[in-house]
Amino acid sequence: MSNSRSPFEQQLRLEKVPNQIEKYVKNPPHWAPGNRPVMGSMLLAQSMKAAYSTIPSDFQIHHISTQFFHAGNGKLSLAFEVVRTTDGKNNAGRIVHVSQEQKPICMMTMSFIRKPLLDGLSLKYQNVIPKIEEPDDEINDMKFLSMGILSAQHMARKIKPEATNFEEHKSYAYIKVSGISDPAGAVNHHCGLAAASDIFFLDAGARLHNLQIGLGEAQITESYTPWDFRSTVNAARPWIQGPKSDLAAMVSLNHTIYFHDLAKFRADDWILMEARTSAAYGGRVLVDSKLWSRDGVLVASCTAEGYYRLTKEGASKVSKSRL
Repeated sequence: MSNSRSPFEQQLRLEKVPNQIEKYVKNPPHWAPGNRPVMGSMLLAQSMKAAYSTIPSDFQIHHISTQFFHAGNGKLSLAFEVVRTTDGKNNAGRIVHVSQEQKPICMMTMSFIRKPLLDGLSLKYQNVIPKIEEPDDEINDMKFLSMGILSAQHMARKIKPEATNFEEHKSYAYIKVSGISDPAGAVNHHCGLAAASDIFFLDAGARLHNLQIGLGEAQITESYTPWDFRSTVNAARPWIQGPKSDLAAMVSLNHTIYFHDLAKFRADDWILMEARTSAAYGGRVLVDSKLWSRDGVLVASCTAEGYYRLTKEGASKVSKSRL
């Protein structure tokens, strides 16, 4: 494997399984800091890369729907099996099954479309990018988890002080992957967008009630468990982490992405995410998001559902909330 490739690009290097029509494997090391499970963000990107290997070059990703079943073991190889569902003139469909030693990790349904011709005969519009402060290239709130693959910054929430309607509450983050050597609009940038779309996404439900979410160094120690959200205080940026997490668990259950204008998109430049939650019931939290490129182009819209489990302290905070 070439050392000139960035950590993100190295994670996208899948090996074709001999004598298998459309099956690929990724051997360790994975993006799995310490003894954490394999990051779901990278599973999204790797599955897309596997599916793209079976798609004509004049097609691009349009939609992904993901179901997560089990946590991936960072010490075992990952298998990606691509199933063709449709091969049409203007669209193609694929299902990617991800497994480890025959154990299903996740399944992704994908649709691809022929790259659109801007002939003036179709509608074109988008939501305008919000006016949020610019990101700081020196800050990475994923420092202890990123392994050089990705950078992210959680921004202060945009909230009307008098608001009592949770629909008016939004959270923001900037995300980018490590350098990609391919030109703008290439497949690896699409994969980078898929990975970025899963970062800080589910946090919207917690931040609605000012719940603390740890992203500190404790998460990569040998004593880490998937339920450990301990952290340290960041006095300069109090919205990012606190002395003790109010969440006992936060796990992705499913994730859907619609891709938009990717012609000039680069995933190694800052992407702005705006997220809001619309419902929570029975431990499930539903979140929607939009993602814009640095130049203001809406590149993706997402919906995800996660499982939340509060600590007693977290539950107490929620009970006192106005929302």
